[in-house]
Amino acid sequence: MAKYQHTIHYIVRVIERPASDDRETWFAGPFGSTEADHVASELEHAADHDRECYVEQLFAREEG
Repeated sequence: MAKYQHTIHYIVRVIERPASDDRETWFAGPFGSTEADHVASELEHAADHDRECYVEQLFAREEG
C-alpha cells in the first residue's frame, strides 16, 4: 500500500500603507504553517509605517 503525505504550503501577503497613501502589496514564502505565522508577525512588528500581513494557503500537494 502506498503512503501518502499531504503538504500544505503558505505565503504571507504583505500590504504596505506608508504615510504617502501609496499602497503596495508583496508576497513572502512559501512556508510551512508555523513559519508563515511567525514571519507574518515579525513583518508586521518590524515596520515603521502601517503594514498588514495575511497568511494564505498557496497550494496543497499530495505525494505518494
